[in-house]
Amino acid sequence: MRQNFDIFQRRPRDAVILDPLDDTVHVLQARLGDDLAHWRAPTVPLTFRANNFFGVQQANSAEAITLSDYMNRGTENDLVVFDALGAHGRTLAWDVVAPGESGFIAPDGKPSQHYSDQVDLYGSFGKKPLMFDKADVARRTKSVEQLRLSRVN
Repeated sequence: MRQNFDIFQRRPRDAVILDPLDDTVHVLQARLGDDLAHWRAPTVPLTFRANNFFGVQQANSAEAITLSDYMNRGTENDLVVFDALGAHGRTLAWDVVAPGESGFIAPDGKPSQHYSDQVDLYGSFGKKPLMFDKADVARRTKSVEQLRLSRVN
C-alpha cells in the first residue's frame, strides 16, 4: 500500500537527517567551543564492587577496584578472528578478564596472583592472546597440577 502521509513535509531526505545534526553541533559549540577536537564530556569512575548486581556481598568491601573511566563493556571481552578455513583453520583469539582471572583470596587474606592481574590491560583496552595449539600452550605453561579422585569407603 502506498504511503499517502508526507512524513517529511516535502523536505529532502538529507535535510531531515542533517538539519538536527547541525542544530546539535551549534548547541554543543555554544557550550564547549568551536574546536571539536577539544570537546570533553565528564566521566565517572568504574568500580568493580564487592557486591554483585543483586547487591549480595561476595567479597570484602576493601577489595573494590576502581578505574578512572567508566566502561560499559562487561568484565570479559573476547575477540576471535577466523581465517578462510573457518574454525578448523588458524584461529586467532584474544581476551581480557577484569579485574583478573581469579577472585580467590586465601584464609590468611592473601589474594591470588591473578586476582587483579588484568585491571590495567582492561583499562587500556588491551588484550592477551588465547592459545589453541598444544605447542603454544606447552611453551607458556608455568605449572601443572594433577588432581586424582580417591575412593572413600
